[in-house]
Amino acid sequence: AEARRLDLQTQLFEIANSQKAYAGQVKGLDDPYIIARRAAAERQLQDSIDARPALRAKYGNLISRMAALQAERRTDAPGFGAFIGLTSPLVSSATLHRALIAFQILNARAGGADQKTIDGLVAQMKSVPQQPAALDQAMMAARFAEFSRFFGDTSQLARDVLRGGSPTAAAAAVVASSALADSARAVAQASGDSLTRTDPAVGVVMAYLPTFAKFQQMVSTVVPEENDIARELGRARWEIYGPSQPPDATFSLRIQDGIVAGYEYNGTLAPWHTTFYGMYDRHFSFPDASDWALPKRWLPPPPTLDLSTPLDFVNTTDIIGGNSGSPVLNQKLQLVGLVFDGNIESLSSDYIYMPSVDRAVAVDIHAILAALDHVYGMHRIVDEMRTGAMER
Repeated sequence: AEARRLDLQTQLFEIANSQKAYAGQVKGLDDPYIIARRAAAERQLQDSIDARPALRAKYGNLISRMAALQAERRTDAPGFGAFIGLTSPLVSSATLHRALIAFQILNARAGGADQKTIDGLVAQMKSVPQQPAALDQAMMAARFAEFSRFFGDTSQLARDVLRGGSPTAAAAAVVASSALADSARAVAQASGDSLTRTDPAVGVVMAYLPTFAKFQQMVSTVVPEENDIARELGRARWEIYGPSQPPDATFSLRIQDGIVAGYEYNGTLAPWHTTFYGMYDRHFSFPDASDWALPKRWLPPPPTLDLSTPLDFVNTTDIIGGNSGSPVLNQKLQLVGLVFDGNIESLSSDYIYMPSVDRAVAVDIHAILAALDHVYGMHRIVDEMRTGAMER
């Protein structure tokens, strides 16, 4: 039970973290200063392209093509709201996820697919974790509510899925009666011949599939073209600006530079680093908040742990989601920390990076060594990290 509680708590943290990230991005889109800066940068890029005939021939229509793709996206905007969570690891209903795979298995068998294909789909079914019934039902109800919210209560999709009931009632009925609500039973049916289209969860898939297929067709056409245009825009920026402008943070391998610096924050100044004092202050200042609770191993503070040791620090490097774990090096190429987050202000850096307030957050190497040494007792590893030599 305790392991399950911790697993659900981790899932809750992941959802909250995603909500925070997306909320920050939306806030950036609503910020007139950020949008004005982006518009000015776009005009400057287009003017620079147009000023050189060779570049105009290669890149002149990229921005207008990207704008046209966004207009096409808007025609299917409800799909992004209604379908994006259907198979998301964070917010999907396990039953609906299995139902989509079950529908694929039924179609594959009807179409005479070979056993290898069927086995691959069954393996996908096995990989969908079991959810507590209440969580499964809540996630399903949330997806049904999104069908109504984005397509409308009177849409064919909402009518076929809800059948005159509320999202909560419809989800409760499906979870209570579908064989796919139980992982073991679902896999057994998928492996045998008892899986049918009459299962209520499969019925939900059949109800949303026509609209979903249309949405997927749009995405499969638009997104690859967006990626192609983005690559070409990167080449255009390089030809115009060269190394005078740092590249945007993307998922490609690169070195980013910056400096350690605090920043203005909530009417005061955020320091460049925190310490173990601050960590323990959070624990004891919020005694009823599990979000700040320290593991028992850290309590009470080990007497040999210097609580003034830097714990985390912020710096002006431009990072992106996926950079967690990246090494932070000083000018001597010594490891001084590991990136794990960005400050709340940096969530809009997908659109523009502002070194006045955007910060990457890293755990300090001094904190790593102190924790290993004084909390976890890994003295040999600490000695090896400090000296570079293994104990013989």
